[in-house]
Amino acid sequence: MRTTLNLDDDLIRELMKTTRAKTKTDAIHQAISDMIRRKKQAKLKSLSGKIRINFDWRKQEDVEIRQQKIPFFNRPESTEKQIIEELIDRGDVAVVGIVLAELLQGCRSQEERNELKEALLALPYLGVSQATWIAAGEISSNLLRKGITLPLTDLVLAAVAIEHRCSVYSLDAHFQKIPGLLHYTHAGR
Repeated sequence: MRTTLNLDDDLIRELMKTTRAKTKTDAIHQAISDMIRRKKQAKLKSLSGKIRINFDWRKQEDVEIRQQKIPFFNRPESTEKQIIEELIDRGDVAVVGIVLAELLQGCRSQEERNELKEALLALPYLGVSQATWIAAGEISSNLLRKGITLPLTDLVLAAVAIEHRCSVYSLDAHFQKIPGLLHYTHAGR
């Protein structure tokens, strides 16, 4: 869409320098996209305490974990919530399809699901490729030979993290059993 705007020349020069954009249009597009992303991330953070996520791992994976509650959403006063907010603010949080599905399935209403989906889509998305599935299978196979059985969701999440050289922040002890996986540890913990 073609639009004529009256913008401060100094502000545009600073924007182009900051974004390293080659054109004014590119700089403005980057700035608008960044502002929208930040607003959606703020929305995600504001949902803490408003949406309750209940996820029964046993029904999904036949693993001996009774119920996993998501502290970020269910306990807005928790240390975990504060840590995740810090990571979001630093741009160190990405979403993986499995986590996206788990969170959305735990919402109590379609309205909550839509609100959460919009906020989560503001985060960078790490996709799962064929190589990721192969890596998850290999991780699982190696662990099974040691007598360790882990949920497929955790294995895929770990494979994605390893592939993208990301650290995982989780309260789930399963991740400690996965070799080669980087674990995020907060300085205060």
